[in-house]
Amino acid sequence: KLHGSVLAAAAGAAVSFGALPPKLNPFIQPLMSSVRRERDLELQRRAANSVAAMIKLCADRKPSPNDKLLKNISIMACGDIKETLRAGVKEVPEEDVKDAKKKGANGGVVDDEEISEAMVSRLGAEACIRAICASFGGDVFSKLPALEKIIVAPVVNAPAESADLLAIQTLVDGLQMIKVFGPVAHESLRAKVIEVTRAAFAAAM
Repeated sequence: KLHGSVLAAAAGAAVSFGALPPKLNPFIQPLMSSVRRERDLELQRRAANSVAAMIKLCADRKPSPNDKLLKNISIMACGDIKETLRAGVKEVPEEDVKDAKKKGANGGVVDDEEISEAMVSRLGAEACIRAICASFGGDVFSKLPALEKIIVAPVVNAPAESADLLAIQTLVDGLQMIKVFGPVAHESLRAKVIEVTRAAFAAAM
């Protein structure tokens, strides 16, 4: 565990210098592992900030790892069943949801017995999304079109009620991403967020 934290800290320091090597795996793996598994929320936040900084450095890189990174972040953001429902699965008891949110809001270090791996990953992914929005500002969709595809497309192209579970789950995940992204989006994107939210309500009618 300590070894992983040290590797993530070293990778984060290297990213802060702004000069990335041709091969990024030595940076990507420890940082994403920290985002996914680190139970010290401050260390997790630092790793998330480094991931966002790396994504910005790679925005014009070819080939770029950004599409895959954003996809993995979205999977983690939507992987906690206490926060993102599963299509065709009964709703998680409200008491469990409230309990999970309370634990996630406490800050500090989260106890192994009190929090699931899925929740740790979700908190890390949410920290990444906040950091990405802060870093890119109003250019986040123009610089990261894959993020717009992940967040906006599933909602504005909402499937019919009779669609298969995979299509419905894609919509549910898109709504979860809007929930995370909306409050931290740059003010120039708020109108777009509202438009997408309205599309979600229209799809539900």
